[in-house]
Amino acid sequence: MAMCLHIQCTHCDNVFEAWSDGNPYYLDPEKLLTQPRSRCKVHVYHPSRPEYPLVGNDVPHLCLACNHEFNVDSEQPRSTCTKCRSMNIVNLYECHDKPCPKCSKGKLQASDSGMIS
Repeated sequence: MAMCLHIQCTHCDNVFEAWSDGNPYYLDPEKLLTQPRSRCKVHVYHPSRPEYPLVGNDVPHLCLACNHEFNVDSEQPRSTCTKCRSMNIVNLYECHDKPCPKCSKGKLQASDSGMIS
């Protein structure tokens, strides 16, 4: 079961939602035949059942230097922001009590959103 967190800055209007299971995916075998250089990801969200075995997970991350949201692929991990190249990144689902990258005055607070799937 996947759970959703509501994440909000204590000082400004910076708001996010983060799901515990990220964005799991499989690779579409038909597209791989015609587009072999493409990753051909098909995201599968809970409670859906995938057609093929899951091979990876795109995990939402937040850059604490520039406030940029981006995914980190479990099959091609990265340790820097895709926008500013800072190493100060965090899994969005785990950003509770981190300093707000938008205003630098508040902290990111996570609370149960009440949404589950």
